[in-house]
Amino acid sequence: MRMVHDKEPFEGSILKKKGKGDEEIYFNKREKEQLRNLLHKLEDAAGEPELTVESDRETKAKLLAVLAKHNIRASESLLDDIVSWKKGIN
Repeated sequence: MRMVHDKEPFEGSILKKKGKGDEEIYFNKREKEQLRNLLHKLEDAAGEPELTVESDRETKAKLLAVLAKHNIRASESLLDDIVSWKKGIN
């Protein structure tokens, strides 16, 4: 009795592997571009200390409003400590 195969057993797997490899290359390039863009944004943000100072002022103002709502008076030192804590700076 003779068995008849429609396709060679490895014929489709070679094309699938090539397709997967091409797909990986494409997505690796995209991810690399996105990471590069994110790095540039972070470098730009780090180069602008005025924005950090301004955001600290805004954070302190919001914090003062919350504390005042609960009749709590806070010193400037306490506000600085809370803002540092929020930013993860010890």
